[in-house]
This record gives sequence, C-alpha cells and structure tokens, in this order.
Amino acid sequence: MSLKKVLAVALLTAFVGVSVAEATLVSLYSDEDYQHFGTAANGKRRSQHISPTQSTPNAIGGVGQTSFDSAGLWFTLDAGEAVTGTLSLYAWNTDYTTTIGGAAIASTAVNLSGVYDAFVDLSFAAQEADSNDDQYLLSFLVGSVTGADFGLRRSDSNDGGSNNDAYNDSSLKPDREYQVRLNATPEPTTLSLLALGGLALFRKRR
Repeated sequence: MSLKKVLAVALLTAFVGVSVAEATLVSLYSDEDYQHFGTAANGKRRSQHISPTQSTPNAIGGVGQTSFDSAGLWFTLDAGEAVTGTLSLYAWNTDYTTTIGGAAIASTAVNLSGVYDAFVDLSFAAQEADSNDDQYLLSFLVGSVTGADFGLRRSDSNDGGSNNDAYNDSSLKPDREYQVRLNATPEPTTLSLLALGGLALFRKRR
C-alpha cells in the first residue's frame, strides 16, 4: 500500500474512533427540585463536591470516558430576577476550606437576568476522572442577586455518598446535590489504539 493510502486509512480510522468514543454530556445527579436563595446569597458561595466515578444515577467511567473538559451548574431564575458572580472549578483538597483556599482550575463570569432555567458551563483543559480519588469542587461565588427567585436545580437525595455533597458557604448539606453536568471526553489512548488497529488490519490485507 502506498504512503498516501496508509495516511488516508489512518485519518479515516481516527475519525471512526472519534465517532465511536465521542464526548458525552453527563448529568451526575437526579433532578428532583430546585432551591431559591434570593438576595441573602449576595457575596456567598454555593458549591458542589464532585466525585465523577461515584455519583448516581449517572457517572463517568464507561469505556473510553475517563476525563471531562467542562462542568456546569443548573441555574433557575424567574422574570424580573438577576444574578451575577463567578463559577469556578477546583481540585478537591482534603476539605472545603482547603479547597477554596487553593487556585481554581478555571473560572468564568456569570451574568443572568430574566427567565432562565438551564446549565451554565465552564470549560477547561481535560481533567482526570478514572478513579474515586479524582474529586473536584464546582463553586459559584455570588456577586449580586436581584429579586427573590434566583436558585439552583438540585437532587433531594444523597446521590453518591459523602464525596458528592452540596455546600452553602462552608456549611455541608449532605441531604442534597446541586445539579451538575460534565462533558465526558474520549480517552486519547482509546483513539490511538483504534487507529493503530485499523492500520494493522489494512497492512495485513495488502
């Protein structure tokens, strides 16, 4: 087989690999309710401790999905409401206080007003999620709230144990999780193996 054909096969195989192990949005926790905070949340934090491999009913850990490159919180506002602030992702370190005291992996400004009921996503370089030790904190630092009905969608259960709990500032809320979604990304080695396997097959058939 000519070099051009080999390269074409490699590109095609890699493309097929991407389509087989494509990125997938995963909502970690059950969606059961929402919690309103109102103006009392000004200057406060609302955070979610995340263990992507332990969360239920959904988790990362399927074939070819061992990392994620975005994380989102589900915000809800009514007409006439508004909220500003900063959404950040941290690598979990021992406890809430230590984690928040460290540098964020990534942050983005949030500025919402009017009727809103959807995720706000934060993008970053791919983060590992292939073991129970891979834990994170998705935290929203509220800047200002207008009106009484700013809130977050939540689960009213404990979907994943103590490594998947909500925090209001530093106050642990083990009876709930704020609804989080992650963009699970393909494992690079999986794509490489698919491409190499395709090349080996075509070389054998020459």
